[in-house]
Amino acid sequence: MPSSDPTSQPHRWTRPLRDERDALRRQIERYDVVQQISQKLTSELDPERLLRNTLRSAIQVMEAEAGSLLLLDQAAQQLIFAVVEGGGGEKLQGKRMPRDQGIAGWVLNHGEPLIVDDTLQDQRFYAEIGASVDFATTSMICVPMLYRGKAIGVLEILNRKSGERFDDSDKELLAVLAAQSAIAIRNAQLYQELREERDRLVAYEEDVRKRLARDLHDGPTQLVAAVVMNLQFARRLQESEPEQLDGELKQTISIAERAMRQLRTMLFDLRPVILETRGLIPALEAYTGRLTETERFIVHLCVKSKVPRLN
Repeated sequence: MPSSDPTSQPHRWTRPLRDERDALRRQIERYDVVQQISQKLTSELDPERLLRNTLRSAIQVMEAEAGSLLLLDQAAQQLIFAVVEGGGGEKLQGKRMPRDQGIAGWVLNHGEPLIVDDTLQDQRFYAEIGASVDFATTSMICVPMLYRGKAIGVLEILNRKSGERFDDSDKELLAVLAAQSAIAIRNAQLYQELREERDRLVAYEEDVRKRLARDLHDGPTQLVAAVVMNLQFARRLQESEPEQLDGELKQTISIAERAMRQLRTMLFDLRPVILETRGLIPALEAYTGRLTETERFIVHLCVKSKVPRLN
């Protein structure tokens, strides 16, 4: 007869409860690790180093053998293997694939994480990529990297070291890490773009300075030097041949006026005030007018339709 002693009942549940408790504790510890990783990633602004740290962290948390991080090239509509770790997959670094191909393409386009227990049996598996590396991919977990609701890439983790399958808790955990990483990656990309824009502006400013110095030297500076020489010559004429002084002064005034026009044109080219006050078309009209005064060719300005005021 079964024992009716109530004190024996708890022993039947001790092991399942302990296992559940241990699993919950392990999951909490993994989330803590993800949080620590995310904090480190957000402070990293070097894109290449950030991508590699992101993938390594994901492989570590998932206790997996290998992984890859693919970024979307919007212009080419392709996925690029930005970083690959483990399994000899380094050969894939920089390789491209259509954004609608493979398991990664499916995840990117659907914006949903996916677990594949047997990749070779999955019709979405991109065999061309798999054949290019000497690594047997048995199972995979793949999550999209979303930034403001748009996928910027995909994170793939391959083959758990223990041989066990990936489960929903792994998928949720990796999705959290991917979401945090996507923000960090986009911030690093924006920072890199700002640095490149700053460098471009600095280079452009230096080029403008050199061009301005050259234009000043070849233009107004030469004319001012001619004015000085003419005035010195006029001073001598005043003493020796005063009847020729008037002609020399007229020539000097003409040279000075040319220098003044050149300086005004240069100031206009740098930043025309009329562009700020009246807009683009009046500025172009004024510019063509100045060209007609200073150059030996005819300039026609044609505006096909009314152009609205630009910001």
